[in-house]
Amino acid sequence: SSDLFEQAEDVVYLHDMDGNFLFVNGAVEAVLEYSRDEFLQMNVGEIVIPEDFAKIQKVMLAAIRIVETGEDKPLTRRFEWTVITKTGRRIPIEASVRLVINNGRAVAAQGIARDISDRKRVEAELRQQREEQGV
Repeated sequence: SSDLFEQAEDVVYLHDMDGNFLFVNGAVEAVLEYSRDEFLQMNVGEIVIPEDFAKIQKVMLAAIRIVETGEDKPLTRRFEWTVITKTGRRIPIEASVRLVINNGRAVAAQGIARDISDRKRVEAELRQQREEQGV
């Protein structure tokens, strides 16, 4: 139900195939610092660093082709992107993304995005410890 989406700590979103956001839950305010109203006026290209946005566009085009050729059912795929918050902080997120198909055409993408800053910090600390120990 919608309560489930609202209580989630992860950002739940939907955007059209041009990257314009159509839906987002309340977690967007904690994670990305935008109000829901602000966010729904935005495009994926405005919140993702440019090099990652180029990757997203490639992934979307490839997924659309797969759907249109009918070769495969759309899978949920997991990606890591760097997003820019309203105050300009860069945070790593992991997004699980799935295409929304209507009459054999991809019409939107839905996703769940999680801030993975803590995980990245721990990974970096472990890497540094291994280097210091010469492992």
